[in-house]
Amino acid sequence: MHAFPILAADIGGTNARFTVVEADGRTAPLGTFGTRDFESAEAAACHALESWPGERPQAAVMALACPISGDTFPLTNADWEIVPAEFLEMTGFLQLSVMNDFMAQGLASITLPMKDLHQIGGAARDEDAPRVIVGPGTGLGVALAVKADEKWVVIPGEGGHVDLGPRSEREFAIWPFLRKQAGRMEAELAISGQGLENLCRAVRRADGLEPGSMRAAEISKLALADEDVHAREAVETMTRLLARLAGDLAITTMARGGIYLAGGIAQHVLPILDAPEFRTTFDDKTPFSAIMREMPIYVMTAKDAAITGIAGYVCNPERFAPGNGIRHFRHKAH
Repeated sequence: MHAFPILAADIGGTNARFTVVEADGRTAPLGTFGTRDFESAEAAACHALESWPGERPQAAVMALACPISGDTFPLTNADWEIVPAEFLEMTGFLQLSVMNDFMAQGLASITLPMKDLHQIGGAARDEDAPRVIVGPGTGLGVALAVKADEKWVVIPGEGGHVDLGPRSEREFAIWPFLRKQAGRMEAELAISGQGLENLCRAVRRADGLEPGSMRAAEISKLALADEDVHAREAVETMTRLLARLAGDLAITTMARGGIYLAGGIAQHVLPILDAPEFRTTFDDKTPFSAIMREMPIYVMTAKDAAITGIAGYVCNPERFAPGNGIRHFRHKAH
């Protein structure tokens, strides 16, 4: 196991967050940096540690927004590529562990205190039942957490790339104008930051207007302020599709342990998620609507949920069975 203190990092398509974790679980955030502002993860990590006055960590645990396979890890929605041997050499760390970013979010669903979980309907969670984690951000992440032999197993997947289809008359009108992946409408292309932009262009084109070029942050801001009818429709459509996808995943796994919405987008559009339509859409799985209504939905409101998940894992490893979900590397000289 790693020696403390440990550098924990949550590296997504847009931002990289760094925190020092102590053996007793205390955390000291070092800052959030744009992935476009540094040439590499090594450069960002070294910059983050410049502000740390304590003992320099000798180990890093990183959650990466990419599949954890092979021996190099190119981020899915950013230009960084993490090569463990190079990372260890350039930073001077002795150990590096990497996991998928939604494995970290799955760990967070287990370790976050209830004060960092905003519940949207449903009953109290079954503490030992499966949990589904869904997170629209730069892309769309999905994971499953299940308990087996008294240990939690987190299974990150690529559920953001499942097929998505229209259901209402308005959605059928919008669908032809959505950008697709090789002719296939992936969930990520509607339920994410890029998906919100895709939806906003499509609803404008469906009404005979120029698509425009608004970014996701502007769209959500205008939508929440009710200052643009197409922005509002785009956000409401995205959250409705999120509710359907989350419902599909929940009923597939019987997630009585809860459905956890991760990432900044869910936090930002919380007023719309709190409106009745989101929960009603999630529950609409006839003939199983009664079962659906019992399943609690939580929005993870902590900005550093993935870091909390990592900290919970490194400080209490006996609670988890990480299996192949975490890869470990050591400096070649040690």
